[in-house]
Amino acid sequence: RFALTTLQAGNRGFFGLSDVTTAPTNVDPTTNTTPGKVGMAFNSNTGNWRFVWNVTGTAPSSYDLGASFPINTTDLYELVIFAKPNDTVIRYRITNLTTGAQTSSTTAATNIPANTTYLAPVEWMTNNATAVAVAFDLIGWYLESDN
Repeated sequence: RFALTTLQAGNRGFFGLSDVTTAPTNVDPTTNTTPGKVGMAFNSNTGNWRFVWNVTGTAPSSYDLGASFPINTTDLYELVIFAKPNDTVIRYRITNLTTGAQTSSTTAATNIPANTTYLAPVEWMTNNATAVAVAFDLIGWYLESDN
């Protein structure tokens, strides 16, 4: 669960899982090919949150979540990502806890990190080229395993 608390012109952000544990650089998470990832992302020009996923080295697949999932400082979001052990698809459910809007789906069986790839939690924002502070609140995070 998370919320954006300070937005600036040019903001970028990602909340989800990544195949690297190093801090991200100032990149557009909706188009950047590195790292491999699965989660919610935005760039200053996306308007709404997007669900993105990719294998390192490939362009991210991206799904616009629509007007019910705006980028703002008033809505609280919950992201649930689920993959069965050794499965070839990733399922997700995203809830705007402020409005009650919800969407869920299964990613395509292509362009997802391999089922043997460790994915670490990553939450980050950047101000792009604007030299002002950005901030978000991480309200909760947990891991549940079927293994």
